[in-house]
Amino acid sequence: MRGTENAFWGGIFDALDCGLIVLDSDGCVLTWNAWMTAATDMALRDVVGMRLRQAFPSAALRRLNSAVADAIQLGASSLLTHSLHPMLLPLKTRMGRSLIHDVSVRPVGEKPYTQCLIQVFDVSIAAERDQVLRARQNARDAAVV
Repeated sequence: MRGTENAFWGGIFDALDCGLIVLDSDGCVLTWNAWMTAATDMALRDVVGMRLRQAFPSAALRRLNSAVADAIQLGASSLLTHSLHPMLLPLKTRMGRSLIHDVSVRPVGEKPYTQCLIQVFDVSIAAERDQVLRARQNARDAAVV
């Protein structure tokens, strides 16, 4: 029965349309979902036990590491947006383009927290739409002037 339950929850974990990473209190990857595998081209078996800086050596992780520490030590949740942290994680869309994303970090379970959940949300379409609308508005303003 336990294996069936794990398969059920694992299926839900992988079916979500956002990236999910679970870290332990040392900041090591316990698991991540299929979305993260697609966005990084790194299989779960290759990243389990790694710290984020090992999995993403070119990333600017200072703020993310701080949010992870706050989640585990204080129980604090954080939201890191692409507008303030554009180089957070080097992720790619299925088409191979850079993925614009927001990241949410929160503790898992009850005090004392031993794990945290990182959720990665693809906001590429919204960011591109905003950029197009801003360019149109600038063109209108220029035409008026």
